[in-house]
Amino acid sequence: MRKYGIVLAGLALAGTLAGPAAASPDSTDTASGGAARGCARQFDETVRKFDDAFLGKRLDEFVSNYHRDATTISTAGDVTTTNAQIRDNFAGLFELEFSAVFPTIKKNVEGCTTAVIVSDFTLDIPSLNFHAHFVNSLTWTREHGKWKVLNDQNTPVL
Repeated sequence: MRKYGIVLAGLALAGTLAGPAAASPDSTDTASGGAARGCARQFDETVRKFDDAFLGKRLDEFVSNYHRDATTISTAGDVTTTNAQIRDNFAGLFELEFSAVFPTIKKNVEGCTTAVIVSDFTLDIPSLNFHAHFVNSLTWTREHGKWKVLNDQNTPVL
């Protein structure tokens, strides 16, 4: 039963995935020109690696994408404010076989400082007969040349 509780906590945070991030004409701040386009490309690559780490169950790599001051809000409204808690929640999930899809609904990169991705997230864990569907919104910040997840909000789809 403890494992199931850990999995549910992990699932509440699993919506932190950003989904495949394809560049779009409005994804950069055109006033900043080339620098903003470079930051947007860097963001897309960061998101690709973040998603790959999740699907590959590489816990250390995945959690390293969270800002030191990250806040996550689960589908149940639970608030997590430390990287250690985020790590613990995903550790339980990563022990299980699961499938996940998280297509991007909207992506916006503002210059070289802030980005938001909204995804339609579906997660299935066959061994637990578990299915979750939620909308995930990730706010990223760029600090010291690296994109990090600053805020992670998950809303259930009923």
